[in-house]
Amino acid sequence: MAAVQAVVHFNSCEDSINFWGRAIKVQDAPPDDRVIKVISTDFILLRPLRLKIDLIPGPPHNDKMLYSKSIQVIARYPAQELASAISDMAAVDVVTEGLRDARAWQWMWRDGDRRLRIGFTVMGSRDDAEIAWGGSTIDADCYVGDLLSFWAQLRKTHADTWLHYDGRVYTADGFIERIREMLETQVITDIV
Repeated sequence: MAAVQAVVHFNSCEDSINFWGRAIKVQDAPPDDRVIKVISTDFILLRPLRLKIDLIPGPPHNDKMLYSKSIQVIARYPAQELASAISDMAAVDVVTEGLRDARAWQWMWRDGDRRLRIGFTVMGSRDDAEIAWGGSTIDADCYVGDLLSFWAQLRKTHADTWLHYDGRVYTADGFIERIREMLETQVITDIV
């Protein structure tokens, strides 16, 4: 069961507030920020998400968010190898096969009414001896946790992959924190 989630705004003249049977004192909040933010990671992972996001090759992970324009080195995974890894994942069906042209690959992950539609891009031309995976567009209509679980499965075999959204690349923790920030500041555009 997910923990209680809420954003409590304090009026500057109040000493405390009774929040679901728990007295919360104003001084418990940072002095210049009279807001206590309680949004659990479990709540975020179970949050419905409708979003277009990219999964891209990138530098080795060091658990920090990066801006995509600051990336200098990226992993080069053979396109066919990565396509096979996605095709072999549990609950993933091939929608369009890309054996003749790797850019044609498309997959669908489903669990009940939740889904991820995964596309495929390549680096290089068809004439190159080995075409590299250039990233995958993901059309997500699922829980945040579903997207992160799919990515975690792929990272078991292709570790240097990142989520790319809004000009930034994210680790799993960084993406959760971004969603938490969007929920807490009520700047929610893509999260249901």
